[in-house]
Amino acid sequence: MTDTLPADYRSKIAEHLPKVRATLEPASAEAFAVAMDGFVGWIEAFGVIPLPPADSPERLARIGLIAARYREHLADLPADLVELAFKRVMAAATFSKLPLPGEVRKAVAAELAERKVALHRLEAAHRFGRFAPQPVPPEERVRPEQVAALHREIAAMAAARAMPDADTEEAEDAPAMSRKASLARAAEQAEAAA
Repeated sequence: MTDTLPADYRSKIAEHLPKVRATLEPASAEAFAVAMDGFVGWIEAFGVIPLPPADSPERLARIGLIAARYREHLADLPADLVELAFKRVMAAATFSKLPLPGEVRKAVAAELAERKVALHRLEAAHRFGRFAPQPVPPEERVRPEQVAALHREIAAMAAARAMPDADTEEAEDAPAMSRKASLARAAEQAEAAA
């Protein structure tokens, strides 16, 4: 059974959907490079792979190649998760080897899955959710006396239909009555008959 969501959730969900979608936006090339910066420093500091000297053009080409290969396999990750993944991989490293992109992805797999599930649930709630109706303001609510008047009017109309017009002489002689007056009269007659 699907629960009914409060009426004001419809607008709140619509408001939060773009924010949740933004948490899954892939990192730009610049954001990916910033996230890789600390990782490249770690590679060099721990001698994970040999890099040419700092002033060498080969060094930039080599770092660019490493970054391009990682980006190729991690391009769908948001910038904050790329940075978090590299931090976790560096903190958990036990060997002097370059971690594979799959290891980097695995470091933030839970967070990525959580964001995807949150987005899926919000989109489903927005699209298929059952929302309670908006509460009726007190000034628009039907009052008991209005219900009673409606019942009287219905009874009067039923009584008017039940009375044959040809059976009463009064109906022929009476001046034309307004609908409201005729309904009131019919209601009085119905109450008298009861």
